[in-house]
Amino acid sequence: MQVPDTNNYVTVDGAIHHNSGKSVGAVMGLVHLASKQPKDPKDGVRRSRFAVIRNTARMLSDTTQKTVFDWLPPGHAGQWQATKAIYTLRFGDVESEWMFRPLEHPNDVRNLLSLEITGAWINEYREILPEVLTNLLGRVGRYPRNAVDPSILMDTNPPPLGSYWHSLFENPSEEQKEQFAAYEEESGRPLFELFKQPGGRGADAENIENLPKNYYTTLIAANADRGENWVKVHVDGEYGQDPANAPVYPEYSHTLHASTRPLLANKRQPLCLGMDFGRSPAAVIGQQFPSGQWVILDEFVSENTGLENYLKRFLPWMAQRFPEAAHRSLASWQLWGDPSGQYGKETDEKTCFKILRAAGLTPRASFQEPTLRTGSVRRCLSRLLDGGEPGLTIAPTCKMLIRGFAGEYAYKRTSEGEMQPQARKNAASHPHDALQYLLAAYEGPALKGANARKPKQMAGGFFKPIVVQDKWKPW
Repeated sequence: MQVPDTNNYVTVDGAIHHNSGKSVGAVMGLVHLASKQPKDPKDGVRRSRFAVIRNTARMLSDTTQKTVFDWLPPGHAGQWQATKAIYTLRFGDVESEWMFRPLEHPNDVRNLLSLEITGAWINEYREILPEVLTNLLGRVGRYPRNAVDPSILMDTNPPPLGSYWHSLFENPSEEQKEQFAAYEEESGRPLFELFKQPGGRGADAENIENLPKNYYTTLIAANADRGENWVKVHVDGEYGQDPANAPVYPEYSHTLHASTRPLLANKRQPLCLGMDFGRSPAAVIGQQFPSGQWVILDEFVSENTGLENYLKRFLPWMAQRFPEAAHRSLASWQLWGDPSGQYGKETDEKTCFKILRAAGLTPRASFQEPTLRTGSVRRCLSRLLDGGEPGLTIAPTCKMLIRGFAGEYAYKRTSEGEMQPQARKNAASHPHDALQYLLAAYEGPALKGANARKPKQMAGGFFKPIVVQDKWKPW
């Protein structure tokens, strides 16, 4: 994220939980910010302007606006202009304009990002596109000219594990960390601050005295059909899966399968690669060990590029990322991909496999059946080894894979609530396809049965991973 070019310094405060008073806290936060603005030397009035944001007009009207009016009633605290959706608060020497803005259409976003405001409140920020926040950072602090503490307040129920919001607050990239540190050193305040409230069932639960008796017990019982993930998010205040989609891999557990420590390749073990082609090629790199555990060491993703240009960046990256494999020939890498990569278009004889071979790699055709591919991943996710080690563990550098496991790689529901048969295509689907091609090559035959056709290799027979009989130490 780029630090906005502004004379004022901005803080983004994120709050997480459910029915804990966080929306009311945001309302009072805006009142506090309005009270801190400097007086106009002409008339002594403290003027400010805030954007109040929600994903849809209906949600903005039914929830966000209602909360504001409950605590700051029109006619008493200020004047409501329904046609313009602007609420002008007046108290003491303060005059504050609150502009209610839904983000249903592209024009809504463009209009929002043309405003000159003191600050903003994003209600349920997990439902808002990340680009809204990154661009909004450059719009706050512009009114008045000498605005004090320009801030963006945000509240939400916990966003999905591995999502942009989860990564931003819990696992920012090294580049983000550097930018955040530089911003704080220059401004004297952090760019982002996250405040977590305790779960509703905990001994330290907040706001219980303002909720109906047995509120959370009733909430759990009334939503029993939604599963434990719903309770985890809406009651316990923990990160969970995306509720709008059905994850392809419900077997995935972030605490079990996602490593918190870097994973290193075993120098004596061959590298196994899975690759997805198309307009956004992606590769995952892993190793399997004698215990049967699969370790996914890293991923290399792209966006809107051809395979030849992708390889120009991928191969140097591999040499730098895995120097222990640099002394081996590229042909020694066990590379598996979509079988359709063997065939070209009628107007072009250049296939993906030919491009890979021209680069020195030896591609192999994995299984293509979707159910077998996803079943191979599930087989590894469900495997528990001696000592409680998972059958599949993912390195923290595999950010897109983890985001996919956490909910972005999912079956989308139709407007009628029915689940679509195929996972939706997005940035997370490409590395997940690559992972499927890799794991299906080794796990697929067991799923199909001993006499099943095994995936063909371009040279030689079906590859069996070479294992060494020494104890593997990943860290």
